[in-house]
Amino acid sequence: MATAYGRVYRMTWAADFVCIELGASPTNVTLLLLQFLASDSALALESKRLLAKALATSLHTGLTLAAAHGDNDSIVTSVSFESLPFSLIGPAVHGDFLALAGSSIPDTADIVFESGAIKVTVSPNLRRPHWLLVGQLPAAVPAGKCVVYLQDGAWQSGIVPVTVETAQPARRRVLYSGRPSTGAYTIVFAASPGRLSGSSVVADGILSDRPAFHQLVTHCLTNLLTLDESLLRTNNLDRMLRFVAIFDTSRVADTNTALVAGNAPNEIQPRRDQATSFARGYWERPDVVYGVSDSATFTRAFGDATRDAGPITAGGYTYDGTNRGHGLRASVICPKPGATRPVFESVSW
Repeated sequence: MATAYGRVYRMTWAADFVCIELGASPTNVTLLLLQFLASDSALALESKRLLAKALATSLHTGLTLAAAHGDNDSIVTSVSFESLPFSLIGPAVHGDFLALAGSSIPDTADIVFESGAIKVTVSPNLRRPHWLLVGQLPAAVPAGKCVVYLQDGAWQSGIVPVTVETAQPARRRVLYSGRPSTGAYTIVFAASPGRLSGSSVVADGILSDRPAFHQLVTHCLTNLLTLDESLLRTNNLDRMLRFVAIFDTSRVADTNTALVAGNAPNEIQPRRDQATSFARGYWERPDVVYGVSDSATFTRAFGDATRDAGPITAGGYTYDGTNRGHGLRASVICPKPGATRPVFESVSW
């Protein structure tokens, strides 16, 4: 048996056969046939119908497949889809985050979009071996159906079909999904609709400046995952973490949505209970919340400390020569005496 690889560029249907053009490009294809014979059994006919559906899926989505055929003929006998080299995390929308997940991604890889003769290269704002993140997908990337692949010098990944949209960016965007189970350790970046100023709440302008929010999120992630402090990336630990961004222009400023407070002379301080409740409203159970403000006065970031909740029953470690253990959740002191929350909120500007 022989095998042809690529995507389907054209299918021509006749009375009892389908002609398929499959290959690496529209000008470099192999001609294959799928025959429907009068002598075919009901089982054989159904099998060939399924083969035709698989080939049509490649035609309409751009997915790459392998089509087996005889050594001395071009009659298709089986079809299998190739594994995707990476996957998109959520849709590709102009002006929104773009996140790709994969494995062994080169540390200087770029993202290339192709639509016909148009080719646009986008450099990620964050590169990890398992994750690429673009702060905002540029409008130069053509809207509609196209293919995307990764490129690093002469190296190039396989292609993945994608439909680029010109639409309203998502209110909640998962940037990375973390470990494939419920309860992943979750870090949320939330644009604060309001800010507590004394005893009153004022509207925070961050919801009017989406580019600034996206820039800050990528800046924070770069600091957390690529600079000198390696705690979260040792042994690629960040593969297990879930990262989420919330930017919801439909929310108004009130005591429940003011995630931060101004603290003289220049500190921007988190409001723990409000940040927790706010994130939960978007189906997130956060461990860390960054409340994001654009205040021109309160520009000094402020973070609340965290403590492990007892009992200390998780894995052990050694720090400064002392054996210690991990708690399974974080516990922090809240304003009400004796109350605790399994989350930690910090704020950045």
